[in-house]
Amino acid sequence: MNNKITRYIAEYTNQTDELVAKYPLKSFDLEEFQEEFGIVNPENQMLDRYPIFESSLLLLNAHLANPVQWKFVSHSYYLEAQKTA
Repeated sequence: MNNKITRYIAEYTNQTDELVAKYPLKSFDLEEFQEEFGIVNPENQMLDRYPIFESSLLLLNAHLANPVQWKFVSHSYYLEAQKTA
């Protein structure tokens, strides 16, 4: 069975922690993202949830399928992954 990993940016409202949007990544370079998010284990496939900070926007904007209107004051963003069969 060949599992596909879909990675996306999840946006949550800070007021209720409700998921308000998912933004798919058009590309994902594991080594580049591991370096950006401080992952030192090269075996880590980054399947967990990783908080996004403004310092990572240059990298993320280059990999997003569509632009995001970042609202860090009122929303939180995470790099997330989903495995599908």
